[in-house]
Amino acid sequence: MLGQKNYAQAAGLYLRAIQGESKNRWAWQGLGNARFYLGDKADALDAYEEAYRFSGKDEKLKALVEKLEGEVKEEPSPLPGD
Repeated sequence: MLGQKNYAQAAGLYLRAIQGESKNRWAWQGLGNARFYLGDKADALDAYEEAYRFSGKDEKLKALVEKLEGEVKEEPSPLPGD
């Protein structure tokens, strides 16, 4: 699905995979990728953090989490009613 750029459908499939196996690092990482490509960096970060937790401490994933943390902190919060 990601290769076909159908990110919303991919996110749904990854969520189903996670429901079946909540410690599946690859499903969490795929969900993070889908959410990132949908423009939802905060939710992507949440998914990447879960992927890192179950990754055995993958250093590349850790670097991605840290980079995205900086980007999410820099984004202005939406105003109520927007």
